[in-house]
Amino acid sequence: MPPKRKRAKKGQPPPRQEVIDVDDETWDIRPSEFEFFDPYVEYADKPGMFSVALHHSGAIVKDCYVGGKLTYFDECMVGRFELLDFSYLLKLGYERSFICEFYYCDPEYNHECKGTSVGRRVRPIVDECRMDEFLSLAATEGRLMHVYVVEITAALARAKLTERI
Repeated sequence: MPPKRKRAKKGQPPPRQEVIDVDDETWDIRPSEFEFFDPYVEYADKPGMFSVALHHSGAIVKDCYVGGKLTYFDECMVGRFELLDFSYLLKLGYERSFICEFYYCDPEYNHECKGTSVGRRVRPIVDECRMDEFLSLAATEGRLMHVYVVEITAALARAKLTERI
């Protein structure tokens, strides 16, 4: 059913229709049947492209990500991928009732990010400055970035915020 249009009042021109152009997404969800996707090969001639291995619905306990799921997002573009995109990625598939923190593994240690292991020390993505560091690594060293999602309560988020100030 087409959207309803406002009628113009007598003596006034009809309202102008506006077209809002929305950019394409800056990423694609990898279908599960793509078991052999290799971002290092796929993006060899595509500078600025990377993939995200998003570990979600779990928790970091010592050096392991426990109870989580893994979803891959491909065709991410360094120049267009933003901190807010992580929140959009999480909206896919289930409802969120917690605040989420995002951490990433340095691509130098990707070989240690197997199964539930998080590899070496993970780095938080808490602001635009840290996001720029993440994107810089994605563009230069890593074609695959492991990102870990940790759900926290609003009270804990406020406490962490006051610690930073």
